[in-house]
Amino acid sequence: LTIRVTSDFAFPTTAYLDRFNRPNGPIGPLWMGETTDLLIDAQAATPTGFSSWALYGLTGFGPEQEAYWTVELVSPLAQAHALLLKAQAASPDSAHIEVRHDGFGNRVFVSTLTPGVGWQNHGAPIPLQLQDGDQLGARVFSNGVVEVFRNNLLVGSRSVADWPWVANGG
Repeated sequence: LTIRVTSDFAFPTTAYLDRFNRPNGPIGPLWMGETTDLLIDAQAATPTGFSSWALYGLTGFGPEQEAYWTVELVSPLAQAHALLLKAQAASPDSAHIEVRHDGFGNRVFVSTLTPGVGWQNHGAPIPLQLQDGDQLGARVFSNGVVEVFRNNLLVGSRSVADWPWVANGG
């Protein structure tokens, strides 16, 4: 049982790490991963490939993390948009938590990847339909609780407490 007492339960609690407020072109040295598939266009990160991913690369983060992004335009062809938390290396095959919005089913999955084992979904999908301009966010605590937010409002939570890297940063 976890009891949390705070004076302000706002989400997000961290400032933007990158506002993409620079000229159109490559996403730049702040990011690592498949960055050739991501460009800055009109001050927004824009995927140019089918499967683009990037991690903020200037620093590692502690065992409690949050991430969020704004969906400028919801594409009916987009099968998934995801936030990665607690990534143990800059590789899509490394251990990490994924909070993935499935646009076809209008739901969010909270999953973990364990190398050599594969993907594990944690709990039932969270029903969620995103609209143009919505913000999707996630927060993970060192005890394994993952909270999912839409426009700064909590829409559901799941536990990944049995994942081996739950207490790690990334």
